Amino acid sequence: MAVKERTTIALDPEVKREATDVLERMGLSLSSFTEICLRQAVRDKGMPFTPSLRPVRSDGYPVPPAHDAYRFERSKSTGNIVLPQEWDDPADDIYDHA
Repeated sequence: MAVKERTTIALDPEVKREATDVLERMGLSLSSFTEICLRQAVRDKGMPFTPSLRPVRSDGYPVPPAHDAYRFERSKSTGNIVLPQEWDDPADDIYDHA
């Protein structure tokens, strides 16, 4: 096993506490998580995640992204939902009923 080098980082105490709680529930220590992130950064030659300013709920969890809802038309004859033509996959035409 490689020799480990001790490193000191400055963290906001609340962020450290919350992160440690989350990581412990995942079976990870703050040290092991840091090493995982650093190894991934080295492997990918970049950050192992995409930083963003996502809105968070009052409990601290991110607000899920809102996706545009699809509005599907219904068949006038059957009332069944008709999916957009661009979703049609010719490979599954054997399942189409005339």
